[in-house]
Amino acid sequence: MQVIISIFGLSVFSQTKIELVKEFDSTESTHISNFIKHNGRLMFFVENTDKIQLWSSDGSQKGTILENIINPNGKLNFNPSPITINENLYFLEHNETGETIVWMRKKGENNLTRISLTNQSIKINSKLQPATNEQFYFSTIDQHKNQLWVSNGTKEGTKLLKDINPNLTFLTELNRKVYFSANDGNGDQPWVSDGTPTGTMVLKMIEENPGAQPIGLTAYNNKLVFTAYSMEYEYGYGPLWISDGTSEGTKIIKDIIVNGWSFAQLHDKLYFTASEKNDHLQLWVTDGTTKGTKLVKTINPNGSSNAMGFTEFNGKLYFSADDGKGSQLWVTDGTTEGTTLLKTIKSDGNSAPQSFSQLGSKLYFIARSNKSGIQLFETDGTEKGTKLISPVNPLAHECCLPNKDQLFYFNNALYFSADYGNGIHLYKITN
Repeated sequence: MQVIISIFGLSVFSQTKIELVKEFDSTESTHISNFIKHNGRLMFFVENTDKIQLWSSDGSQKGTILENIINPNGKLNFNPSPITINENLYFLEHNETGETIVWMRKKGENNLTRISLTNQSIKINSKLQPATNEQFYFSTIDQHKNQLWVSNGTKEGTKLLKDINPNLTFLTELNRKVYFSANDGNGDQPWVSDGTPTGTMVLKMIEENPGAQPIGLTAYNNKLVFTAYSMEYEYGYGPLWISDGTSEGTKIIKDIIVNGWSFAQLHDKLYFTASEKNDHLQLWVTDGTTKGTKLVKTINPNGSSNAMGFTEFNGKLYFSADDGKGSQLWVTDGTTEGTTLLKTIKSDGNSAPQSFSQLGSKLYFIARSNKSGIQLFETDGTEKGTKLISPVNPLAHECCLPNKDQLFYFNNALYFSADYGNGIHLYKITN
């Protein structure tokens, strides 16, 4: 007997779906923030005027539960900056008296423990910045004196490194050392630390502009690339620097004006925005050499393109840029011809695409649409495949993603908080 199987048609496609994960008793001040993964679950904080709570979720409505009440009275400016070190969760609470409380949640446990990192009372005035999976850095202030510390999360493994005023925003790990900006009384300079007091020192005094604050410290091809922020320069930015980790090997690649807030690597090159002489900020590229540092494309011939948010997706960089008609979604393959406007999302002004996050075969981001304020979009890399996916909210001028920097990946979904006219709740994207 012969069996004939006939396939008339087969259609395989990726369809995006937005799902409500959990509703909260929302007020105008409700805030969902600081997503992080711990113990195989999604952790996040819910804050309003009444209380601050730590929640966890397995991605389902029933599996989204209240773990701990951090502060039953609520507070303003709650900034936990949670991190995981040695698979333990750490975060901060700043109470009404200015005291900094460090909380820990051990691997495999649900309870929170209040811990002390030192034998003395300290006031942490920075986020906890992980340097590796085993150590984090932070700064403190005591009687107007700033100090840099390193810790593995235990009192025995916490030590004072230097009496300096560090800026840990761009703390970058490279070859088992960390690089950051700090001021020891001689202006902001690039610093390096191996985690010991004697190994924490100025990388190089930037004599060309003492006191310029190094920003954008980025590991690239086993070296460090950065620029410096100072109002002495046009646009407030300085030249492009590169370092091999030594003072002698720290030098200017090219004397151009670099916006160091957004570096991104594509293949073997680094992309950023810069200006040469009296030109405007446009899209540039470097291979780490003077000759290989050059303009990719003048996106806005009459002003700065303000290109930012570079994100690699399917072998190209996607970003926001302004060609003189407002910031829209752009894409580049690294060539002049391959740097193009992908889609005009808001025809009457700036759409300001941001918070790019990949899920499956799609890239998701938020932007301002023509009628419905801040909304959620997706792209497959084509103009036709770039579209609004979030429900239009007729009740609010701005909806979706009040935390514009958060589209958090967890267990094959992207999580975010949004207000679709019925308060701020937890949602997820699946495809």
